Amino acid sequence: MTKEQLRYINFQRGLAVCARVRVPSELTAVGDMVEEQADAILQAARDVLGTIGLRADNCDALHRAETAIYTYVRDSNPAHESTFLAIEGMGERA
Repeated sequence: MTKEQLRYINFQRGLAVCARVRVPSELTAVGDMVEEQADAILQAARDVLGTIGLRADNCDALHRAETAIYTYVRDSNPAHESTFLAIEGMGERA
């Protein structure tokens, strides 16, 4: 598992902790967007590949796509690094 994958997993776990203790996080929308965009990208790939008889149904690819999108968003927002780190930190302790 890469460092980026671990960060994303901890981010998702951290959001779950926030929801469980009813502490709203402005980054919940980021978590939802990452999942939706990864699903949309892979569905588009499945649609195209399906037209030529190929499949794209490996769940590892979904995790890599989610990780790449999360890393892109996180790295694009250095001013909010502390917020991302706080959520990831909650996930590490979950």
